[in-house]
Amino acid sequence: MDTVIVDDGWQTDDNSRGYAFCGDWQVCESKIPDMRAFVNEIHALGMKFMIWFSVPFVGVESKNYERFRGMYLSTHRSARASVLDPRFKEVRDFLTDLYASSVEKYGWDGLKLDFIDCFSLSEDSSENYEKMDTVSVEEGLQRLLGEAMEKLKKINPDIMIEFRQSYVGPAISKYGNIFRVTDCPNDAINNRVFSLNLRLTSAETAVHSDMIMWNKNDTNEGVLYQLLAVMFAVPQISIRFDNITEEHRKILKNYLAFWREHRDVLLNGELEARDVDANYSMAQSKKDGCCVAVLYQGAVKRLEKGTQEFIFNSTGSDKIYIETEEERKYEIYDIFGNKYSEGAVSRGVHALNVKNCEMVKLS
Repeated sequence: MDTVIVDDGWQTDDNSRGYAFCGDWQVCESKIPDMRAFVNEIHALGMKFMIWFSVPFVGVESKNYERFRGMYLSTHRSARASVLDPRFKEVRDFLTDLYASSVEKYGWDGLKLDFIDCFSLSEDSSENYEKMDTVSVEEGLQRLLGEAMEKLKKINPDIMIEFRQSYVGPAISKYGNIFRVTDCPNDAINNRVFSLNLRLTSAETAVHSDMIMWNKNDTNEGVLYQLLAVMFAVPQISIRFDNITEEHRKILKNYLAFWREHRDVLLNGELEARDVDANYSMAQSKKDGCCVAVLYQGAVKRLEKGTQEFIFNSTGSDKIYIETEEERKYEIYDIFGNKYSEGAVSRGVHALNVKNCEMVKLS
């Protein structure tokens, strides 16, 4: 894996739900005593470092809460936080200076900018128009994101900015270079559908899955089932390594090795996803004579002439069907990446005994 993403919690040692302690954005030293040293250790491993911010929220327990009184769009009482109003230049300067100074101080490689969709008018929104430099919330947000990117790119031209699925599209893609599937942890079907939806609509923007997690009581097939669901996105792995089995480790290692070896095909190839009305029965990506496919439901996989194909069975059954116009040799691999069977098929439709979550390679 190449990047560590630290999510909510680095700014407080409070374990309550909500965002009451957002807004000051000081590192919680009981969790991370020396942020710069921590980041340096991550960099020494050859990895990059990103960190989360809830962009609009200022919590009622933060020191900055009173500072921005009168410059809020709304208050989320259950979250114990208010939403900043980007129509005020003072608000935008606070946030953009915060991001730029933090990236420079700690050496962060990217930011996960969350809850952009909470910037909206409400009956509590400020009407102090004289102190605003625009009355449009949309324009204020675009100025905020544009000013933030301008400052951040001066520090790091390759800065990574991740947004979540509910606010992706052509407008937001000007300011971020990563779109992440919306929250669906431990939900392989939604992760599959949302990641493919994003891949098909986000042009060249990088698409990340939602966090993939499991525990030591999950079956080996259950682990790989989640991973195969996001084969065509960048997987975000969010498991505790002290709470999985050694076989789970082997499965993850084998999956990531395959994914990295074929990442150019998976991310830059010609992507095809079939049967959207059935939550996609199959997806495949082709490039330079190589095709990687995942079967999610029972269907006949048609092979193309002269193409090396890797087909994963994620249908829940122990058999897949292929149709070929020429003789093919095949090799079947188990969930750990070990080859245990091989053979050949002639022209026509064939059933292959590929067990659930296993792979067949055809040449």
